[in-house]
Amino acid sequence: MSMSLNKRAVIVLSSLALLAGMNGLAGCSKSDEDSTTSSTAAETPSTTAKSGETTSTTEAAVDVGVNVKIVSSGMGDVLSDGQGHVFYIYTPDGTGAATCIDACAAAWPPVLTEGGVVADAAVSKLKLGSTGQGASEQLTIEGQPVYFFASDTEPGSASGQAAGGKWFVLNTDGVAVQS
Repeated sequence: MSMSLNKRAVIVLSSLALLAGMNGLAGCSKSDEDSTTSSTAAETPSTTAKSGETTSTTEAAVDVGVNVKIVSSGMGDVLSDGQGHVFYIYTPDGTGAATCIDACAAAWPPVLTEGGVVADAAVSKLKLGSTGQGASEQLTIEGQPVYFFASDTEPGSASGQAAGGKWFVLNTDGVAVQS
């Protein structure tokens, strides 16, 4: 009788372990993979290795690609992602490599893409691209690396505008709004 009870306990525990494992895997799947071309601006910490160095950055999560569109803000019509989160450029970057890393990237996460860039018809004239290496590359507009401001939590919010005299939103022509 105790052998039968032990077998049942093993079966029940094994079944629970299997279900728990399957439940954990369910969170790893992409159930809406084909339903969107953009992602939220949720921040997720990551560690990136370059030339034997390890740096920590905050990344914008991306599923397929970045959708570039126009959104109204206190600065007028500006460029944003598909959810209306405003894009910024960091003037020390120019059209070169991104220089906002580590602690800077925690406040100003780079706009990353794993699947390219999709532009609304209204912004299709812009030179859109990406820079960097690996699975995730940083969006560039007119050759300039693009960032989010972590404190902008609402669509159209541009509270980082002119911060430190170096951070600017982009107008619909991809030019920094200097105000």
